[in-house]
Amino acid sequence: MAAIEWRDVQALVRRGLGNMPHASYALLRRKDKPADKAAARRWLGALADEITTGDLVGDNPDKSAIPPGRYVNVAFTRTGLEKLGLSETEIRRFPREFREGMAPQPTNGNGASRRSGMLGDAGPNDPGKWNWGGYETQVDILLMTFSGTKMAAKAAETALLGGSGGPSEYGLHLDEAIAGYLPEDGKEHFGFRDGISQPVIRGSERAKRLGTKEAKLSLVNPGEIVLGYPNERELLPPSPAIDPGRGAGLPEGQFGPDLGCNGTYLVFRQLKQDVDAFNEFLDDESIAHCSRVDQEWKESLAAKLVGRWKNGAPLTRFPDADTYSVEYGPYDNPHGNPNTNEFCFSTEDPDGLRCPIGSHIRRANPRDSLGSLPRMALRDSKRHRILRRGRNYQLDDGSDEKGLLFICLNTSIATQFEKIQHDWLNNPQFDGLFDERDPLLGQRSDGGRAMTLQSRPANLRLPTLRNFITVRGGAYFFLPSKRALRWLASSGQSD
Repeated sequence: MAAIEWRDVQALVRRGLGNMPHASYALLRRKDKPADKAAARRWLGALADEITTGDLVGDNPDKSAIPPGRYVNVAFTRTGLEKLGLSETEIRRFPREFREGMAPQPTNGNGASRRSGMLGDAGPNDPGKWNWGGYETQVDILLMTFSGTKMAAKAAETALLGGSGGPSEYGLHLDEAIAGYLPEDGKEHFGFRDGISQPVIRGSERAKRLGTKEAKLSLVNPGEIVLGYPNERELLPPSPAIDPGRGAGLPEGQFGPDLGCNGTYLVFRQLKQDVDAFNEFLDDESIAHCSRVDQEWKESLAAKLVGRWKNGAPLTRFPDADTYSVEYGPYDNPHGNPNTNEFCFSTEDPDGLRCPIGSHIRRANPRDSLGSLPRMALRDSKRHRILRRGRNYQLDDGSDEKGLLFICLNTSIATQFEKIQHDWLNNPQFDGLFDERDPLLGQRSDGGRAMTLQSRPANLRLPTLRNFITVRGGAYFFLPSKRALRWLASSGQSD
């Protein structure tokens, strides 16, 4: 299998960029004026020289080639590509879900689009209520800057957008600028370690360090994450092609000059977390079952909702705090280093007596649990993995809003992100359950949700889960290669 051309792939694909814990995500629109199109291309041409690529963030990167104190990546929505000059024919070669976007305008007369319904974006999550990316607030460009401090990340963004002249100098309008960060303890706002279970690209440096079982569970072919390489079906994922005669500088693909090669699709959702509601729910359930607020019972229930203890130890291997502490100390020990990924569901916990069938980690990555043949189930689930690159956020506008900037990378939005969201997280009949959804991310428009905790001699039913997470914005982006960025900025584009 061909090695990935990391020098042409944007850095976020190869690394989570944890050495740059602060990030700024600038969401831009380009003014729809012919003169501004050329200005935006000039900006993009200069930006291409600033883009940090995968070869610079490997195990032994050439630090001298990285601009001091910052990494830079950029992505585009369908409208962003149109405004940079892609023809209607070329846009049609992108997959339908990318062309339609995460929040297409409603067409069925009842105020919701088919895609919004599929993703569970209804009620409080309706795109009409989003801060950005909704029906009337769609964006064109996502500029990502990463640095060691919040101030440095914002300063890098400002410099890239034209300094004192601002983005308007290039015909660009700044809709939102959201600061994200990686917490030192690696935990999201509900208190759980995040980003633990990730697919590992076959042939990468990390792949060489995996144990035999984790390799079996986590290794995926490069084409699941990067366009231009075989995926888990041993096929090349469809990649957008450019009209013949317009692809100078691009590689030749299956269907002509290949704009997608070494690129991928980026899903971005801003998820507000209601920490107070989450903790109040745990208190209420503790009182209902223990007649008092019992801290151990609360922590156990929270772990069952997620499928892991707060430091990442999986319930499949450590079903209670006592079994965990024998080997690693207290379950909330920040220095614990549990073997977090070398486990299966069907072969180790088929009935969900340790890790509930409806828990978040079983839905988000079912591993070997769906179907009668675990080996075949594992093979199928690996065809739907996503590479997560999210960060925490907390607004400083006085609202005290906090949450997760969910970002994932995949070569097929439909069969990876949307498959997980619709068929697993929001599926009321997931793996034999009835009228249940993911306890964290699952949504119902009426707000009513339930969850069953498998146990003996009788199951425990939680009938009144609340919506702990609200979508505040989102969009589908194309994250092009550096070579494709230069082509998009080239004078060969049509106006």
